[in-house]
Amino acid sequence: MRSLLSFAWMLIPAIAAPTLAARGPELILWKPIEAAVLRIDDRPPKLWNVYRPDKKDLVLIQLGSRFLMLDPRAKLVYELDPAKLKRKGDNLIWNEADKPHDPMPSGDWLIREVGPLRRIVVKLSGEGRVIDLQLPLSPDQRSRTY
Repeated sequence: MRSLLSFAWMLIPAIAAPTLAARGPELILWKPIEAAVLRIDDRPPKLWNVYRPDKKDLVLIQLGSRFLMLDPRAKLVYELDPAKLKRKGDNLIWNEADKPHDPMPSGDWLIREVGPLRRIVVKLSGEGRVIDLQLPLSPDQRSRTY
């Protein structure tokens, strides 16, 4: 009996370890970027805001009540459900589990670092619109090429 109990206690870490290691989707805190410049089809939009999280290379663009999440590394654009974003002061909170399965059709990506700025240009293929976004780079994000 005692050996059966000790065997059971040895199995618990083996069973629990994969579930503990597999962390669920995390909450992302989006902070507004004050010095961002946004143009849609070479015109500034009327009502907009741009947000960025601290740890991920993502950008969230608010156009009126519409939210577009840009993933420059993967070159993907997702339209987020506004009901899934929660306001906390000037910031937004979003659960990564709420990411849509299918990205929006996009193409003609251009990502450049121009001095203290990162410029992202992307065409929303399904809508025929071109997003031109300029974001300030923090010193730790700049290239180290001199």
